[in-house]
Amino acid sequence: MTVRLESVTFTSGDGETRVPSYLATPDRDGPHPTVLILRGVAGPDDGYTEIARRLAEWGYYVVSHDRYHRAEPWYTMKSRDDDEVKKMFGLVLGTTEDEVAEDLTALLAWLPSDPAARGGAMGCIGYCIGARSALSTLRDRGEQFRAGVGLHPSFCTTDGTSRGQICNDHPSTVADDDGGYLRMAATSYFQAPVSLTDVVTGDQGG
Repeated sequence: MTVRLESVTFTSGDGETRVPSYLATPDRDGPHPTVLILRGVAGPDDGYTEIARRLAEWGYYVVSHDRYHRAEPWYTMKSRDDDEVKKMFGLVLGTTEDEVAEDLTALLAWLPSDPAARGGAMGCIGYCIGARSALSTLRDRGEQFRAGVGLHPSFCTTDGTSRGQICNDHPSTVADDDGGYLRMAATSYFQAPVSLTDVVTGDQGG
């Protein structure tokens, strides 16, 4: 299946700021079940766009916004010297979950304007610190986000939660420092279109 990959923007919660985002959709009539990609460390886009394209090939409407847009559009590390690494970690650790949630609220308000996006239940994938945002999203918006996966999670566990244990009460999210178990979870949820479609459309029994 061919897909469309395009740049889009939506207005953030302040009513003024335009948030850069990219959108991958099947090149056919929708609506399609929606999957949100929550970005992690500010690296190149290639990996994010690759997985977005792959999910779109399976029939999903995939959207990801610029997590660090408050600093600069689509920030990418320019080198590995000390100053640039310090800047990168400042962005990663300085962007709060409240700010991510504010952008997510605005994104969810924008989605109904696109008829290609199916309403109702959705899924999310978080990378690195984006996995923490996925956990927060599942916790705070569990009625809407019915499936979630974290890959190479950072800053997700709480005291007393050891590697491989469930981070919260959502059955699809676990803590694993090297991402191995979570990659298995991602394969389980996202390798076959029927699997996630059943979840996000409410057709799965049990």
